[in-house]
Amino acid sequence: MVSLHLPLKLSGTVQSANAVSKEFKKMNLNIFESNNGSVGLGLIAKKVAESANDGKNIEEVLQIAKRAIDETKNYVYLDDLKYVVRGGRLPAKKKKILNILHLSPILSFSADGLKPVGFLIDKKNKRNNFLKRMLKKVSSSNFKIGIAHGNLPNEIDSIAKLFIDKVGKENVVVTDLGPALGAHGGPGAMAIAIQPF
Repeated sequence: MVSLHLPLKLSGTVQSANAVSKEFKKMNLNIFESNNGSVGLGLIAKKVAESANDGKNIEEVLQIAKRAIDETKNYVYLDDLKYVVRGGRLPAKKKKILNILHLSPILSFSADGLKPVGFLIDKKNKRNNFLKRMLKKVSSSNFKIGIAHGNLPNEIDSIAKLFIDKVGKENVVVTDLGPALGAHGGPGAMAIAIQPF
């Protein structure tokens, strides 16, 4: 059995799975800290499940899981930092500085949790600049793309189309943000996961 989890810095589920594994040794539980979350973790889980359904043996499935964890990158865009401040994930002073400088962080999942990996400049076109950066990371049609959004019913189809035009409709998954990232990210937040195949 393969058990995929959020990074330890963001959740205690890895510790819980380890406790279960010790208690039920016959389960042969293979626990992975995915270094990912949201739709990125979903793409990893889908790849692992598909490999098992295709008849791969457990060693092959575990190798596919490790490779998917290493290769799947997930980037988070926040439309408004006030929700991150409310959730206690960003001090209000830092938000004030970022607002003065018209900077918005691009966040990414890793073993260290959810950390900034870049910044967007320009208050008016932040989302478009974020999408342009993400599209540059998709260098060919050999990618699976996951898009999770926080309440963007009028924009999500056109956002998804940008990626569909590059990789094909069958390689793009669109979903809502989950409750944790949705609460901290707020309306307009978005996670885009990129996985080569």
